Amino acid sequence: MLMALYDHHVDGPLWNAFRDMYTDIRSRVKLQGLLSSEFREHQGIRQGGLSSTDLFKIKSNELLDKASKHPMAYRVGTVPVGAPTTADDTALISATRCGAQTLVGIAQQDSNTQRYSFNVQKTKVLTINQKPHVPNPLIELNGAVIGSTEKERHLGIERTPTNSARATVESRIKTCRRSLYSLAGAGLHGYNGLGPMVSLQLLKIYIIPTLIYGLESLILSTEDFRLLESFYKSTLRRLQHLPENTATPAIYLLLGCIPLEGQIHIKVLTFLGSILRRPGTVEHDLIKRQLAHKDLSSKSWVVQVRLLLFKYVLPSVYNLVVNPPGKVPWRHRVCEAVYSYWFTQLKEEASGMKTLQYLDFEAMKPGILASVWMHNSDPLEAHMATVKARLLVQRYPLGYSNYAGAKKADSCVLCQGEEETLTHLLLLCPALKRIRDHHMEKLYGLLSEHSVKTPKDSETFVRLLLSPSTLVPYEVVPLFEQCSRRYIYKLHCDRAAQLGNTKPVYSAVLKSHANR
Repeated sequence: MLMALYDHHVDGPLWNAFRDMYTDIRSRVKLQGLLSSEFREHQGIRQGGLSSTDLFKIKSNELLDKASKHPMAYRVGTVPVGAPTTADDTALISATRCGAQTLVGIAQQDSNTQRYSFNVQKTKVLTINQKPHVPNPLIELNGAVIGSTEKERHLGIERTPTNSARATVESRIKTCRRSLYSLAGAGLHGYNGLGPMVSLQLLKIYIIPTLIYGLESLILSTEDFRLLESFYKSTLRRLQHLPENTATPAIYLLLGCIPLEGQIHIKVLTFLGSILRRPGTVEHDLIKRQLAHKDLSSKSWVVQVRLLLFKYVLPSVYNLVVNPPGKVPWRHRVCEAVYSYWFTQLKEEASGMKTLQYLDFEAMKPGILASVWMHNSDPLEAHMATVKARLLVQRYPLGYSNYAGAKKADSCVLCQGEEETLTHLLLLCPALKRIRDHHMEKLYGLLSEHSVKTPKDSETFVRLLLSPSTLVPYEVVPLFEQCSRRYIYKLHCDRAAQLGNTKPVYSAVLKSHANR
C-alpha cells in the first residue's frame, strides 16, 4: 500500500503520516457488547478508517487498470469496459472464454503478489446471450472451477443472460412490498392508519429510493414501466383508502405526485449531467462514442436520453457535452420540466373525466397535497378525510352510481324519494335533515364571518363542500375544509347507521372523540 501511494506521487510528510498510521496497528473485535483482547495487524487496509476508502481505490486501481486495458478485455468500440467495480464488487468482462480466463489469471496473479485471496464460492460465471446447446464455459480460479449462475447481482443490478432490466424491476418490487409490510406496524396501511401527508413522507424516505435505485442506468421497456407503475399507483391509492376503480389522475393529483416514470426520467437526466461534468472518465467517453455512431433507431441508452431531452424541451445532448451544466441548476431545471410536463398531462386527462369535475386543478401543484388531505394529522380527521375524498372523486357507493352495485337504485335508499345523487345526499335527503341542520348553521356562520357569498344553486354549494379552495380565499380554506369534512363524515355515519352498515370502528372512534 505504501509503495502504491508513492507511485501515485504521495510523498514527503503526507507519506510519512500514512506510514505512521499503519505502523504497529492494534485492533479488537466487539461481539455482543464484549471486547476481545488486542491483536496486531500486519497487512491490509484498516476497516472503518476515514481514509480507508481512498487507500483501497489507490491499491485496487493497479489491478483494475491492468485488467480493463488488456487486449482480451471487453470494449465498446475503443472504450475499455472490462472491469466495472464498486468497492470490492468487481466484474471481469470478455467476449470469449479464453479472454475471461486470462482476466481471471491476472486477478489471481495480483492476489498472489499482494498476499490476499479471492473467495471461489462467492465468485460466479454469467454468460450473456449464450447460443443454444452450447455448454457453459469452464473458468478456473486457484485451481478450482468457478460455478455458473443464471442470475447475479452486480452494482445493485440483477444481471441475467437475457433481460436484466425485467429481473431488476421484479426484484425491486418484491423488496419494496416487504418494506411496506414492515412499515404497516407504524401505521403505513391507509385505512385507519396514518394520514396521507405522513404516509407519503414515509414512502419518499423508505420505499421510492429503493424502488428506483439503479434504474437510471437501464433501458426499461413499456412492460417494465407498467409493472413499476402498477405497484406505485396501487400503493398511493391504498394510502388514500380509495377504491380500485378510482381515476388514475386523481390518485396522483390529490397527493401532488407524478407517475413513477417521470421520477425515473429525472434520475436518468441528472445522471447524464453528472457524467458530462466528468470528462475523461469511461462513462463520458462512452457517451461521445455512442453519439457519433448511433442514430435514433438504435436502442442505445444514449439514444433514449436524446429522446427524453426532446420530450421535456431541454437542451440537446450535443450542447450539453460542449457546455456541461452545473449540478444544482441542472437538477432544478430537469425537475421543473418533468413535473410541468406530467402535471399538464394529468390535468388534461382529468379535465375530460366527469367523475373528477369537482377537483380544483388550479390549486393542485407538484409537491403540494390537495386541501382534502391537509391539516388531518389527527387520526379521526384523517378518517373523515377518506370519506370526503371518495365523494370528491365520485367513488362513494351512492344509489345512482355503478359503484353501488350491478343494478342502479331508482330512488334514494334512505328516503325512497328522488334518485340518490351527490347533491341529494349532501343537501336534500330528508332522512339526514337533523345532521344537515346542525352543521349547515356552522357553515353559514363561516360564510358570513369571512364575507363569502352564499352559493345560490345546489351545484355550486356541492362544489363549496367538496373543494372549498375554488370559492373561498386561500387563508380560510382550512376552516371551511374542517367544517365540511366533519359535516360529510357525520352524514356518512348517519347514513350507514340507518342502513345497518355501521362498523365497530366508527362508534369506537366517535366515543373517543365525544368532546368534538
